[in-house]
Amino acid sequence: MPRQTKPIDFSVPPIVLREVERIARAERRAGKSVFRDMVKAYKDRRDQFLDAEPWVTNLLREAQEEQKKHLLSSNEIAAQMKTFAQDFSKRAKARGITAKDVERLIHDVRNA
Repeated sequence: MPRQTKPIDFSVPPIVLREVERIARAERRAGKSVFRDMVKAYKDRRDQFLDAEPWVTNLLREAQEEQKKHLLSSNEIAAQMKTFAQDFSKRAKARGITAKDVERLIHDVRNA
């Protein structure tokens, strides 16, 4: 049966190595196992963030279309913004999206 893993060779800053070793000792695991889990956690988080992008973009597009159809008073706009913020907060929290993630997404969309 062919080998299921492939050795790699790369350098990391000493502080990263110390952190991997500290986690490995605390969890009584091999450093390579900790590293694999770090890569998986990063990938899962990135995938979760990328999955949110179409939803946010669609929501912004719908809001722009709605705004073109109906001119609202400042009180109506404030009430809708509050509802939007509450809804967005619930959805983001359910997906594990933080305020930093939102800021980064807005920055990426604006610079695209």
